[in-house]
Amino acid sequence: MRPYYLYLLVIFASFSWAGQPVNINTADVMQLASALDGVGKKKAEQIVAWRQQHGAFQSLHALSKVPGMSVKLIERNRQWLLLQDQPDMMPVRGGLVSDDGVSLPQRAYGSQR
Repeated sequence: MRPYYLYLLVIFASFSWAGQPVNINTADVMQLASALDGVGKKKAEQIVAWRQQHGAFQSLHALSKVPGMSVKLIERNRQWLLLQDQPDMMPVRGGLVSDDGVSLPQRAYGSQR
């Protein structure tokens, strides 16, 4: 009976680990630190401080201007990064798609369909 509980625990943990998209222009330190892989409290504080000093991020690439935010780190978290709130989204394999069919990475980078 014990392996069954372990199996359920692993499944539950995988669902709770799955991140939620975060708006880098409105999120606070705790939201950023908990939603992004490789971003702890210190990097999250640097993101918020940069945003307060320079204004809203106009692109995900601009996030690389924050100390410690490498292009590699941004790419690793790309599916969780938003530049604006996306209210009407549905989950699909590999991320989220808005009700108009544009994936979050396309919308975040400003790509056209």
